[in-house]
Amino acid sequence: MHRNWSKWFAAAGLRAVRTFAQMVVSMITVGQVFSEINWIQVLSVSAVAAIYSLAMSLTGLPEIGEENILLKKPEPEEDSTPIEDDLEYHIDREEIE
Repeated sequence: MHRNWSKWFAAAGLRAVRTFAQMVVSMITVGQVFSEINWIQVLSVSAVAAIYSLAMSLTGLPEIGEENILLKKPEPEEDSTPIEDDLEYHIDREEIE
């Protein structure tokens, strides 16, 4: 798989920054006093989410026209026969015997 790494780093980095920001906002509850927020926990959970986002970006980024390799269907082998043909063959042999 050929990948344009500069475009990938830009798109994956932007996605990771957005994920980080979303986690920061989601960890701050409504009505919580600003000084009572456990910032170490908020930042560490957000950092892990950003790292996870980068790891998931390795499978493909639609922003730069990459297909997700986890969703790609495997291509059939050229010399393999479909299952339906095999079943018909076995059914025909049973009728003959």
